[in-house]
Amino acid sequence: MTDFGDGRDEHGQIFSQPQVAERLLLVDTVEAGDWRVVLPHAVAIRSGETYWIVWSSLFIRSQNGEVRVIEGVDSHWICR
Repeated sequence: MTDFGDGRDEHGQIFSQPQVAERLLLVDTVEAGDWRVVLPHAVAIRSGETYWIVWSSLFIRSQNGEVRVIEGVDSHWICR
């Protein structure tokens, strides 16, 4: 298996592992390893919600299972 570095799978897809917010987060950018996604506006991630990124999208799963997707306006490597 080829090592594509942090945040990439064997197909080269950029993603992050799901994380649970321990407190209220207000974000306008998110990072997975050295991959940054810039969001179109500030987004609230509430305590207990699960969030992850795939390519240039932020996914947020609420505690009731509903998933929101926020498309980023820019995404790029920050340390390559």
